[in-house]
Amino acid sequence: MLWLLRPKDYKARAWSGEWGGTAWAPIWDCTYGFVVRAGSEEEARRMAAGHDGDEETKDYVDHKRVIIKSPWLDSAQSDCIPLASIGEDEVIIMDFKAG
Repeated sequence: MLWLLRPKDYKARAWSGEWGGTAWAPIWDCTYGFVVRAGSEEEARRMAAGHDGDEETKDYVDHKRVIIKSPWLDSAQSDCIPLASIGEDEVIIMDFKAG
């Protein structure tokens, strides 16, 4: 199954630029969306957390990255929506940040 992961209130925040107080502030070097193939929501969230940017809190143990806290694992901070093969025509994800 395909899953779409985005920060909560993604559309409103993307247009307004209001990311203060979230894991995505400051806005640079962060991932704002994923489409992943996984068997469950839990696995989709784990996959996203393993490929995120500076929106996570991490540390390094024995030269390996250890995720302490990831917004992709937290349903209060991110949405994880199954994508159906049928539905209205729309761009599912375009994630571009000029800077």
